[in-house]
Amino acid sequence: MRSKLSPDAQQILLDAGANPKGTLNVMGAVHGQLRRRERERLRELGCRVRSVAGDVFTAELPAAALEAVTDLDFIRYIELSRPLRPELSK
Repeated sequence: MRSKLSPDAQQILLDAGANPKGTLNVMGAVHGQLRRRERERLRELGCRVRSVAGDVFTAELPAAALEAVTDLDFIRYIELSRPLRPELSK
């Protein structure tokens, strides 16, 4: 369900076509809370959940799993992670 994806995440899928490669850092929102069985479902898709705060989580996932993750009923929204502030150049 691409409607659950932020515009930049949708663009990743459009640009990659049928074969997205690499790993994405994402922030997501779920309906309710992220329970053990839901974490396990994400793990089965190759996702590594990093942190959870209420209904929001951060994770690393294979780009190829992005669409499958958004198809999960408990997922409300997925967006690509972005730095809170610009990185300083060296």
